[in-house]
Amino acid sequence: MPIDIKEFEKKFEWYPFGRIQDFLVFAGQLQRHGYTLEDVKEYVETKISEQEILRKKYILYKIDCPKCGDPLWLLPVNDKPSTQTGDDSKTVMMCKNPDCLYTEFSTKDINELVYEMIMKQKGGN
Repeated sequence: MPIDIKEFEKKFEWYPFGRIQDFLVFAGQLQRHGYTLEDVKEYVETKISEQEILRKKYILYKIDCPKCGDPLWLLPVNDKPSTQTGDDSKTVMMCKNPDCLYTEFSTKDINELVYEMIMKQKGGN
């Protein structure tokens, strides 16, 4: 049964046509590799949950800049083509203060750095 194009366009007018085309390409790749939309939903929920845990840890145990005391951003590096550094770093710590611009790379991932901060604040090693 063909869809009513006008009704479809009305219900999804807020969604750009190019995004719908992208979705079709993505859906085809999902199908080709044996995944479902439920798998994508589970993946997204898992990633959001992991990010939320890290965000809460960062807020509770924020890392201060050793130069100026402002908070540092902790960002992953070398995890995708756009963040390659040419070394084995996993994380970069960058000061949020534009007048400071302190930057430090680490071979530890964000979880390891946050864990270290927690242990330092608790008086552990």
